[in-house]
Amino acid sequence: MLELITHDNGLKTLRSPLLAAAGVRHGFSTRVGGVSRGEYASLNLGSLRKNARPGEGDANTAVSENFRRLRAALRLERRPRFAARQCHGAGVWVVDRDKPPREADVPAADALVTAVAGPMLAARSADCVPVLLAAGDGRAVGAVHAGWRGVVAGVV
Repeated sequence: MLELITHDNGLKTLRSPLLAAAGVRHGFSTRVGGVSRGEYASLNLGSLRKNARPGEGDANTAVSENFRRLRAALRLERRPRFAARQCHGAGVWVVDRDKPPREADVPAADALVTAVAGPMLAARSADCVPVLLAAGDGRAVGAVHAGWRGVVAGVV
């Protein structure tokens, strides 16, 4: 059963006692505690938009602040964030370094795994299922975006 955690900065996340017992710092975000307004309220963690025009979608400054708040709540401020270009498939990105690639070099994948200490793995989901995985000792972890196409293809 997941535990609901209310953080000092107002965010609410869900935590797995099993992952916590393995020493894995993690959290499933909720929509509570962000700065986005209107249809994007409150904790919108959508992609930053290139060439965004005022009034079109959520402001990049709001999305960036929401990520900052989430990282602070999870005490991951200094960890490099890795997020794949999710494509509803079964591709897996093995993160083998502690510095994210340039945006143009981010692979298309729906799962990220690592045994490197330090990286923060992120998987976004809306109507898909987020899955977090860890070895029993917490030294290897994974984050999976499990949509139905990816599940059928074996992403988990």
